Amino acid sequence: MIETINELVVFTVFGSVAWFLVLVAALIVALFASEYHEEGGIGFVAVVVFVIITSVWGTVPLRDLVTIPSVVGYLVVGFLYSLARTYAKGKELGRKATKDYGNYSTDYDVTIEAFIKRKKLDFELKSHVFRWWLMFPISMIHWVFGTLLKDVFSGVYARVEFLYEKLLNA
Repeated sequence: MIETINELVVFTVFGSVAWFLVLVAALIVALFASEYHEEGGIGFVAVVVFVIITSVWGTVPLRDLVTIPSVVGYLVVGFLYSLARTYAKGKELGRKATKDYGNYSTDYDVTIEAFIKRKKLDFELKSHVFRWWLMFPISMIHWVFGTLLKDVFSGVYARVEFLYEKLLNA
């Protein structure tokens, strides 16, 4: 860990390690904001600004750090993650549509399968897929801590809810 920190200290922006760390922190915040708002353009602009600043005014050897094998590896892992995330999103949309189906009123009959399919088709998949693919480390962290943990806690609470309701109403 200390070796990694010592290696990062050699990178500077505007002649200062502190400015480099501020720039990295700003990049990370922008990437998480991009994921939170589900807007990949924010992340793209943040990465472009980071690359320009570090290339022009910094000492970060991007050509040495970004190699063809590392880019290919990143894209392959991101692609696999985007497949898994798309599958999970489809299941999530299906559950939400099933829940909404009971509240759906219309003059004509719609089967639940057709209703779920329509809800899934209304979802703008393309922009999400590229965000999940190209920003998979940030997206994965956001998904695990934002969605999956919430689902786990909701599941645990559903199993013990009766106990807490009895205590509340005692």
